[in-house]
Amino acid sequence: MDTDHDPISGATYRTLTTEPVARTIHVSDVIMVDVDEHGRPVGVEYGVDPSVLTLGDVTSLLEAFPNLRDALPETTATQATGLRPL
Repeated sequence: MDTDHDPISGATYRTLTTEPVARTIHVSDVIMVDVDEHGRPVGVEYGVDPSVLTLGDVTSLLEAFPNLRDALPETTATQATGLRPL
């Protein structure tokens, strides 16, 4: 997984595969998931600095794409729920 971070906006993009993006699914106000033609995640964009993701943002992502647990950035919200190791 590659991660790109824009220090000005705080946005982060995590590339999961090299498949072409067919469409983007908005799972919260600040999280978008790019998917391929079969609906499989290709990348995840966090429109804010990952450190400010809320528990609601994380929950929305995992409800829509449960297999993206490993794509979560380590944040206060993920640490509090035990979703990622501290």
